[in-house]
Amino acid sequence: MVGRNHRYPAPYVACVEANERGCANAIWWRAITRVGGIAGEFTHFRAQTISSGAWLSLLYLIIAGSIISYTAYVWLLHYESPTKVGTYAYVNPVVAVILGGTLGGEIIGRRTILGTALILISVAAITSMKRRQTVPRNAIASGEARLEAIAED
Repeated sequence: MVGRNHRYPAPYVACVEANERGCANAIWWRAITRVGGIAGEFTHFRAQTISSGAWLSLLYLIIAGSIISYTAYVWLLHYESPTKVGTYAYVNPVVAVILGGTLGGEIIGRRTILGTALILISVAAITSMKRRQTVPRNAIASGEARLEAIAED
């Protein structure tokens, strides 16, 4: 897998990893649809009954929601800590709630507002924490050896 090899630049690795994931998803989707076809799930399905808005929404989710966002996620992993990058999983539902309320006309209740506020507070806490400095084991060992040498003198 090229994605595990650090000789390539980050954008190249991100594109390769996105392609690998896309191929795996295509194989899985094909297997699932075949099983569904055998079970008779598609006997009443008619693609022409699906609105053009629904098809455009699906196309948008495939391009922006999958390909672009996953490539950006993998690229960002090379420059930020996984803890900070992982906060996207908490922020995405907040964005979905806001878009659902503004564009979709969904009703946002008190519990949703409270949950959204708690998510935003936790993401702010995670991103504002300072990263702990870790000392390599060989540095500790060499420091101990120096202390022993000083103690022997």
